[in-house]
Amino acid sequence: MPSARTMLRTVLHVVAGGIVLALLYGMSRWNYLLFHSLVELFAVAVASTVFLIFWNSRRFLRNNCMLVLGIAYLFVAVLDLLHALAYKGMGVFSAGGSNLATQLWIAGRYVESLALLAAPLALGRRLRSGAVVVAGAVVTAGLLLAIFPLKVFPMCYVDAADGKGYLTAFKIASEFAVCAMLLAAMVLLVRRRLWFDRKVLHLLVASIAVTIGSELCFMVYTDVYGVANMTGHLLKLASFYLIYKALVGVSLTEPYNVLFRSLKESEEALRQSETRHRELVENLNEGIWVIDKDDRTSFVNPRMADMLGYTVEEMSGRHLFDFMDARSMEAATRNLQRRRQGIKEQHDFEFVRKDGSRLVATLETAPMFDHEGNYAGASAGVMDVTHRRQAEEEREALLAQLENEQARLQAIIRSAPGGIIVVDQDARVVMTNPAADRLYEGSRPWGYDSTDPAAPRVCYLDGRPYELDDLPLRRAALDGQAHANLEIALVWPDGERRDLLENTAPIRDAQGRLAGAVAVFQDISEEHQFRAELVRRTEQLETLIREAHHRIRNNLQSVISLLELERGRIDLASAGSLDRCVSRIRAIAMVHRMLTTEATSSVPLQTLLKGLAELAQATYLGPDDARIDIGVAGRNLAVTSKAATSLAIVVNELVSNALLHAFEGRRSGRINITVSEGDGQALAITVADDGRGCPSEAAQGTGLLLARNIVEHDLRGRFDMHSDERGTQCVVRFTPPEGGLT
Repeated sequence: MPSARTMLRTVLHVVAGGIVLALLYGMSRWNYLLFHSLVELFAVAVASTVFLIFWNSRRFLRNNCMLVLGIAYLFVAVLDLLHALAYKGMGVFSAGGSNLATQLWIAGRYVESLALLAAPLALGRRLRSGAVVVAGAVVTAGLLLAIFPLKVFPMCYVDAADGKGYLTAFKIASEFAVCAMLLAAMVLLVRRRLWFDRKVLHLLVASIAVTIGSELCFMVYTDVYGVANMTGHLLKLASFYLIYKALVGVSLTEPYNVLFRSLKESEEALRQSETRHRELVENLNEGIWVIDKDDRTSFVNPRMADMLGYTVEEMSGRHLFDFMDARSMEAATRNLQRRRQGIKEQHDFEFVRKDGSRLVATLETAPMFDHEGNYAGASAGVMDVTHRRQAEEEREALLAQLENEQARLQAIIRSAPGGIIVVDQDARVVMTNPAADRLYEGSRPWGYDSTDPAAPRVCYLDGRPYELDDLPLRRAALDGQAHANLEIALVWPDGERRDLLENTAPIRDAQGRLAGAVAVFQDISEEHQFRAELVRRTEQLETLIREAHHRIRNNLQSVISLLELERGRIDLASAGSLDRCVSRIRAIAMVHRMLTTEATSSVPLQTLLKGLAELAQATYLGPDDARIDIGVAGRNLAVTSKAATSLAIVVNELVSNALLHAFEGRRSGRINITVSEGDGQALAITVADDGRGCPSEAAQGTGLLLARNIVEHDLRGRFDMHSDERGTQCVVRFTPPEGGLT
């Protein structure tokens, strides 16, 4: 809110202005010519003063708008002065009458309105004062030539016989044009208001507005001494007073707001820039270090001091070498020599912190010279890269370790006996080892994406070729499918074939995305050939064994037949012994029959024991004999043919003894044969009956002695026998040789 003093000053100005206007109005009624002359001379004086002030301050003036206005008002003053001298009644110019004064008026208004319109457009542009003077002089001279000697300037006022006259259409149109230009100038000034002091801008806009009012009055008068003409001149007086206040009064009382506003703004901008620069330097995350010509610290920012563990005060004035070791001093000496030669450069450097630790920094250095070109020092932007250097060193160490590991891996791959193929994510071969090259005999890329008709095809073992999308390595690369111990075949067009055992696995990057696949394989063609040969020879051997068993069984059957023929020729006592011999031979023959029938080298115990039980019942029990049941139980194990033969004789003897001696005087009984496993691989076969026990003569008989001898010597086992009135139990314990029990 304005102060009381300011309001009082405003009131006094209004009152004084009113008094002046009243006096001028009275003067116009008394002597209009004097009134007109005073108004015009005031305008000329103001315009001339404006020119003198801005012309003499043009070297310091940065506001081109003021420069254009200052120069333009010189020519406005010239035209207004001529207008005043040519006015009706002055008698200076004999010819022309009121029209000449009106023409000069219109010329002056064109120059003024054009200047007010052009002045804002000059803001921010490079402008020479001499060029503006020449332009104004050319325009003014052209107008004067058109008015005076050439007389081509359009008629503006026509004098009438009654002394009043009238305005021409050109005069009225010109006034409209001047008003339009003044309005445009007002808009431009408002739009570019930031270039002006607020008070100056308000006065200029007010002056233009009053000038427009003045021009409107000069569009309607008919008498050059009339009221409309007088009103127009009073408004012109007010307009130039406002021009005076804006461009003369303010420039003298507040020169920095008009003449040196740009300089003031530049100084303020410089001060703000320095403040921002200081804040930027002090808060910068990088260090700033400035040294003088003697290599002593003249400035460091807080970040630089913090990097080295000092305060700014501790570093100020100290020599650059105080912050480095001997090795760094040698490098710094060479670098400073290049600074003195005017060389800028970026390089890494090592300093020593206050605590003795190492600071690795990247320096952006530049020399400084005074106005005479003498070396004045150097500046550097310093970035702490200690952690980055440590990371780089660790990275280099890791890379070296990785290269060593890679070299070892490549050596392993090159020397691996099996073939190795690596493909990328598109299943294209990117690496092979020599074993793969030798195996495929240089056929690239080994059937996976080859169009070479001579390349081998990847096939199943039965010879069917793989479809492209079904190739194991391709599936691993594209779909991530792994294959283990997959047997495939390579088949060349000429019929050559090699069988491979292949393992494929996908390769994934750190994000788990498929990056390719690897296949490791070995040639198993010889193994397959050996396996086929082994099968062939095994089959031959089994055929021979079966033939041998068959012949042995036939021969044993022949022996049995011969013994049975001899049985009819001997006495009954001898016939019993012969029957025991025949029984033993039949037990042996049963083993050979089973070996021939089952086409195997092992004999299942359950089948053998059941067969022996049936054989004993058929041999020793007739239709009228006691009913003796023989049961077989326990594990169904298989033993070798040798063990089976020994066990057949032993079990046959034990069952025969039980049938012959255990059930005398009884009509029924039972014999149990049980197979069980003991500790480890031990095997136990128990033959137990529920008869009357074994007589002493039977216990010492040839059959049990034979059984005991076979168990202890052939089977390397133990024979145990227990007999009482509840029955007899015989146990055969032995450990089959490795592979003899299945």
